[in-house]
Amino acid sequence: MSQRAGLVIVGVETHADTHTAAVIDQAGRLLGCQQFPAEGTGYASLLAWVRTYGELAQAGVGHVLLHISEPPRQEANSYAVFCS
Repeated sequence: MSQRAGLVIVGVETHADTHTAAVIDQAGRLLGCQQFPAEGTGYASLLAWVRTYGELAQAGVGHVLLHISEPPRQEANSYAVFCS
């Protein structure tokens, strides 16, 4: 089991068959990455996994844009996390 970090933030990259989640603490430190099936039990497993790290404060869902009319803007308090 992971060490609990208090409040955590999860980002999820969605795909047809799987979703990849990354959990960070409020300082932006990567706590863990995991892939889950894109179906009911996978969603429940993802949420249970996130909660092993701490209390969920925020969640974000990413997606792939095929056409971008303008460059993406950098938002305050946003992170790019790469899971290997």
